[in-house]
Amino acid sequence: MIRASSADGLGSARRVPTSTAERLPPKNTGCKFMLDVLRRGANSWASKFILGLIILSFVAFGVTTRLTGGSGADSAIQVGSTEITAGDLQTRFRREMDAYSAQAGHPLSRQEANAFGLTNRILADIIGSATFSESARRLGLGVSDDAVRRLITEDPAFKGANGQYDRNILRRVLYSNNYSEDAYVAESRGQALLQQLQNALVGGLKPPTAMLQMLNQYSLEERVVQFVSIQPAPLSSVADPDQADLAKFFDARKAAFKAPESRKLQVILVDPTTVSTADDVSDADAKAAYDQDAAKYTTPEKRHVLQLPFDTKQAAEAAAKRLAEGTSFDALVAEMKLKPEDIDLGTVDAKSILDPAVAEAAFKLAKPGDVSGVVAGKFRNVIVTVKEIVPETKTPFDQAKEAIKQALAADRADATIKTVLKQIESMRDERASFADIAAKLKLDLKTIDAIDRDGKDGAGKPIQGVPEVAKLAKAAFDSDVGNQNEAMVLDNGGYLFYDVVEVKPPHDRTLDDVKDELITRWKDERVRAQLAIKTTVLVTRLEKGEAFEDVAKSAGLELKTTDPFKRSDTPAGLTPAAVAAAFGFAEGSVTTSLGENDGRIIMKVKSVTEPPFFAEAESLQRPAAEFSASLRVSLQNQYLRLQQSEIGVRANQKIVSQIVGETEPQNN
Repeated sequence: MIRASSADGLGSARRVPTSTAERLPPKNTGCKFMLDVLRRGANSWASKFILGLIILSFVAFGVTTRLTGGSGADSAIQVGSTEITAGDLQTRFRREMDAYSAQAGHPLSRQEANAFGLTNRILADIIGSATFSESARRLGLGVSDDAVRRLITEDPAFKGANGQYDRNILRRVLYSNNYSEDAYVAESRGQALLQQLQNALVGGLKPPTAMLQMLNQYSLEERVVQFVSIQPAPLSSVADPDQADLAKFFDARKAAFKAPESRKLQVILVDPTTVSTADDVSDADAKAAYDQDAAKYTTPEKRHVLQLPFDTKQAAEAAAKRLAEGTSFDALVAEMKLKPEDIDLGTVDAKSILDPAVAEAAFKLAKPGDVSGVVAGKFRNVIVTVKEIVPETKTPFDQAKEAIKQALAADRADATIKTVLKQIESMRDERASFADIAAKLKLDLKTIDAIDRDGKDGAGKPIQGVPEVAKLAKAAFDSDVGNQNEAMVLDNGGYLFYDVVEVKPPHDRTLDDVKDELITRWKDERVRAQLAIKTTVLVTRLEKGEAFEDVAKSAGLELKTTDPFKRSDTPAGLTPAAVAAAFGFAEGSVTTSLGENDGRIIMKVKSVTEPPFFAEAESLQRPAAEFSASLRVSLQNQYLRLQQSEIGVRANQKIVSQIVGETEPQNN
């Protein structure tokens, strides 16, 4: 008989004199099941619920948890009478950490586990499992030994090539997942109990018909709208404001034009473009590289090759004799009823022909139209002819020179960059200024008078002439005056050294500082106001009953009508915002929406077509399943919170903290 402790489902099965493997039957006799840890990531209720939702009850919902010494010296956590020993907790926690480490691709430290919230998640997993086990025990639920055997022996993971249960496969799988057979049997029993309880709670839940009708209407309802698009007038059509209007406009918006905090920087760029350029490579060096790699600049001779294949040498010799007597190659092709793909090898160089004998024969022919004798190929006997000869070509040095110099410069840059980096770091250790470093090493020193957090200068324009400005801005604002900063590593393999020279606090700009931007803003607001007024006037006329055709014509606008469309569609001329607006009003209603390029769209809902409802429709199956799953999860959450509140959860603070490596938790 298989025996387990009261903490079924928590990996706390006790060893018995005979091995578990010997008690497992060799035949498949029931339903299929597999421990969620061995199927991490599978789309099962256990992985979704245990890893995603039980944590809410332990961490977020504040269940009644008393941190005490537990019922026994080695008790770590106790839920009612279900006890998780220190050994059980340590084994389960280590197993879960190993599984998460495998997903991360490297061993996770306890600090990383805490940072990712994995520690609380694992504890919530364990306590949630114990809560369900205790609840199942109190309800008198149970799983027979035969049922547990069926769960294990019918699991596809433990079947061999013959489709039958294989005990050796079981042992290998359990060993690779750090499971003993007894622990796996106990956990399988516990998981089966949980599944029974879950089925009792939420089995067979389906969304109400009213919900499906709403989903059906939402996804399949179709509409047709008439619409016109109104574009804003160009800013150039608006006259510049006079100085008084501009000053008044600026005074009302000074805060919007305030200069943000910025930093003054000195930067030195060390990358392939600064340490070695094509101009640094001599013609002699480029010519030497050209001669050394001549094949790279040479296009070999190519020939358009045709071949006649023969099954026997005698047949090939007979054909060769006829060719010699005046029969044309094409006549033989027609006589043999061969297709072009049977004889045409294409325009190829000698290396591209698989059979060396055929290649040699084809490239020995003196001119197009010549025919070879019988060639004893690797695969068949053939006769070869050439239709066209493309001579070998070679790129002249003068044409290849620039590319060669650039490649040589890039190769040299790697070594030069390393040397320059060592020199810069040595000088910085001696507290040399950026100006001295640049002068001594003949590097360009660039001063950025102001850079804000968005990588813009004092006038609010993007910084130019410096790579990866956004990255530089973040680094500069993480630093301060006097800091010796690490060089930024650039995407092109280079480095950018930067020094914060001055921190400039936020300050007001004058009208003259932002005059151009201010005028543009003034004009833009005027254009937007004009557009809003025009839109309102046209909408008012439509709402009073004027025909859309007449309103559009009088405004010089093109009236368009869409084909029927659903919420998921975006007809030509409409925007996603316009589609959403079209479905927000009844048939005959007039509404507006933002259009493209800051324009406006005026729409009239011409027709609404409600879809027929069939609960079994394919389009409803996925949303119905998702709604059912959400409902099950909600009920399971509520049940878990209620059970933990009624049963009570106790944890030995000292033992838990030692095992999971956390600071001591607070009492709830």
